[in-house]
Amino acid sequence: MDRNLLKKLKEEKEKLLDSITRSEMKHLDNKSIMVIDDSEETIFMMSTFLKKTGQYNVKTFVNEFEALEEIAKQAPDLIVLDVMLKNTDGIKFAKAVGGLDVFRGPIVFISSNANFHNDIIQTFGANTHFMAKPLDTTKFTNLIVELLK
Repeated sequence: MDRNLLKKLKEEKEKLLDSITRSEMKHLDNKSIMVIDDSEETIFMMSTFLKKTGQYNVKTFVNEFEALEEIAKQAPDLIVLDVMLKNTDGIKFAKAVGGLDVFRGPIVFISSNANFHNDIIQTFGANTHFMAKPLDTTKFTNLIVELLK
């Protein structure tokens, strides 16, 4: 085959794949995610990763009280919440958020201590979402995309 033809076919294939990806990610348009973690390094890593992965807004908080105020003003579609926070724990925080009428979205709990998974399931039920740190970025992305459908 002619090299120019092969190059043209490759370019067309890439355009088609980009179009399909944009179409599949369209349901994420205008979705918002709030990341709450007391580690600024984790916040930076997760927000950078989430912004690259989809077409949605990401708000980050290292202070859970400021996050709670923001949720009361404008609730996100999904919350990524560290279990171990500076002033309280993520389980108590999630209970407080659950008491607000403005937020009914999913919460993805994250922690470097996998033992919290059982506590979270006992408190919030089997449909609770938990991921251990360090995060498997592929599984994390798939979970976020699935939850925001």
